[in-house]
Amino acid sequence: MRRLNILIALFFAVVSVVRAENIQFTAKAPGAVAKGEQFQLVYSVNSDNARDIRMPSIGNFDVIFGPSASSYSSTQYINGKMSREVATSYTYILIAKKEGTFTIPAATVTVGGTKYTSNAVSVRVLPADKSSAQQAAAQGGRGASTSATESGAKISNQNFFVRLNLSTKKIYEQQYIQATFKVYSRYEFDFENEKYPEFEGFMVEDYTPKTRQLTFETVNGQTYRVGVLRQLLLFPQRTGTIKIGGCKLNAVVRIQSRAGGGGRSIFDDFFETYQDVRKVLTTEPVTVEVLSLPANKPATFNGAVGNFNITSSINRQHLKANESVTVKVVISGNGNLKLLKNPEIKFPADFEVYDPKVTNNIKTTAAGTVGSKVIEYLAIPRFQGKYTIPGVTFSYFDPNSRTYKTHQTQSFDLQVDKGVSGSQNISADYTSKESLKLLGQDISFIKTEKFVLSKEKNYFFGSALYWLLYILPLLAFIVVFVIFRKNAQENANLVLMRTKKANKVATKRLKLAAKYLKENKKDNFYDEMLKATWGYLSDKLSIPVSALNRDNIESELIKYGAAEEVVKTFHEILDTCEFARYAPAQSPGEMHQTYDKTVDAIGAMEKIIKK
Repeated sequence: MRRLNILIALFFAVVSVVRAENIQFTAKAPGAVAKGEQFQLVYSVNSDNARDIRMPSIGNFDVIFGPSASSYSSTQYINGKMSREVATSYTYILIAKKEGTFTIPAATVTVGGTKYTSNAVSVRVLPADKSSAQQAAAQGGRGASTSATESGAKISNQNFFVRLNLSTKKIYEQQYIQATFKVYSRYEFDFENEKYPEFEGFMVEDYTPKTRQLTFETVNGQTYRVGVLRQLLLFPQRTGTIKIGGCKLNAVVRIQSRAGGGGRSIFDDFFETYQDVRKVLTTEPVTVEVLSLPANKPATFNGAVGNFNITSSINRQHLKANESVTVKVVISGNGNLKLLKNPEIKFPADFEVYDPKVTNNIKTTAAGTVGSKVIEYLAIPRFQGKYTIPGVTFSYFDPNSRTYKTHQTQSFDLQVDKGVSGSQNISADYTSKESLKLLGQDISFIKTEKFVLSKEKNYFFGSALYWLLYILPLLAFIVVFVIFRKNAQENANLVLMRTKKANKVATKRLKLAAKYLKENKKDNFYDEMLKATWGYLSDKLSIPVSALNRDNIESELIKYGAAEEVVKTFHEILDTCEFARYAPAQSPGEMHQTYDKTVDAIGAMEKIIKK
């Protein structure tokens, strides 16, 4: 019996220790208040056995009420297990006496004979609110809350409004503007619907925080709850005056309503009631003046605006013929990185050059779009020898200095040795892991064996059927050999194969684009449409994508007999796809129109160029 009592005592001691280790005592107060404003300081402890709370000395605040204690308990049964949650709160009402940032020291409370200490709380006291000061004077000097009510549930534009703040209204083309929508309120509020302008004429990058947090600001003597609704970077795509339309926000405001008259009491914080009032907030349209870039543009300027740096590297400089080499170019900095065109590398004529792989490591912040754009060029030398891959020239406009700047990367010397006869090489250096065509011998040697024929002593030997059965396999062999050799020669001609398969490859990409169209994935759709169009023109015209541009597309199509309408259609497709990737969301009808136009243009080309 004595041993049982000892075990029971140990059990309760362990339980009390476990509960003691889980006790939490915390303090909570607003991060910012106005001078003369009432606010609540709440201490919470997760126990129903708390007593003897001691609040520290707080000389910068007056305690006008408290502590008011309240308890909470909850019991739950889940899967046959019981859990119990308890809490006790102590509420004080304070008034800030002067401006500044002050710390309320930690308080103490006793639970089960053990003393616990809370966290300290920092409170920023803003200048006194004008309307609150006037209200306090009318009430004989008593502090009043900034969340004043308005008669008839009417909310004035001075107490609740939204603003569009632009970092500047005069800017160069392709230079970004910071646009911030902020709401200012003296009430508790929420939004039912938000409609923002389309920002026509701009490429838009959104970096709005995922969660909205309210802060306190004083504007013209009034203290407001302030929240950031949207934060954007706007890149103007044309010069001249561009108009940004206003936004429209449908808000629900929660305002205090008290029965009866008289001055405000300290008990109002506990017995006041609220009502919801709807209000529409709007902003006025604003205009932005977009300046043209200076006229002295370098020949290598391709529209880059910002502050950039460019570097290049090569994976190896000694290799064999038919092995691959990768040149990596990295453009880093701050500016219109997503709109940068790939710089051109003029590989030697004997190199087979593939479409570059582009990797964007870009982050959008208040400081702009910062990061890097990595372009990897893969090429395969066909013959041995010494070659030089020239450096890349990159020019951009720096809006800070208002000048054009040009950077030049280093060139690379290559030693290409003779490849092994009969070898087949597949590139393993290209980081995109794309499948490349097997290079080397396309025709394997036909194995021959000697057959010994013996003369049969029967009537079948020398007959017409005998000679027919002998000649037919030989003829069949000759026909198969000729067909096989012709196909092998065509397969060895990479340019011819790419030309023949151009329509097939484009059709596959268009099928994938149609899938994205049905799923309404705008970015994926326009990316695939661009790949289909550029790839088709590159394969059909036998021009590498890296060397393809609108000028040589037009000249080559005209050379093949294409009408001006077909050339114009391809230009419109490329312009639409490139702009739509960075413009605001396109309607499904416009996406369908682009898809149909591309299918018709490729069909027209197939009729013109038959190979």
